[in-house]
Amino acid sequence: NMPTITGTAHWAKVHEVANSPMYPDNYQYSIDIGPLSDDNIAELTSAGLAEKIVHEHGKKDYTPCISFKHPPVIWDTNPDDPDGERIEVAFEPRVVDTEMNDIPKTTLIGNDSTVRVVYKTFASKKYGTTSARFTAVQVLDLVHYAGGASDPMAELAAASAGESAAL
Repeated sequence: NMPTITGTAHWAKVHEVANSPMYPDNYQYSIDIGPLSDDNIAELTSAGLAEKIVHEHGKKDYTPCISFKHPPVIWDTNPDDPDGERIEVAFEPRVVDTEMNDIPKTTLIGNDSTVRVVYKTFASKKYGTTSARFTAVQVLDLVHYAGGASDPMAELAAASAGESAAL
């Protein structure tokens, strides 16, 4: 069983990979969880991830937090040559709702959504560190991402929902 953590999502890039200004060539799926509860911190610490917990950050007002990432590829067995060298295959995290139905890529997960993240840890003998990759996200309470520009269709839908609610 892979460990999970439930918390508040920030900067969820779970449907499409994104890069960071620091690493422009490094595209990854990512999601921040925070502020972490004491229980979260204890669980992450026991999983060897204490060093991955960010306690203070100038641009993040939801500390303590942790960032989970996953590259868009994994190394896997070659189905055409199971005993040969492993090959790179595309990877996408699974994103589901409370009923385990896939959430469409058009649904953007906004900050303050409540999510459960499934992750796995990797110990690096070379560096003596442990890191984590997330493999799936279950959205327990969705806050829709509004985006920088307003979506006229969403505005219409919200307005008509408001009108029907008033009737």
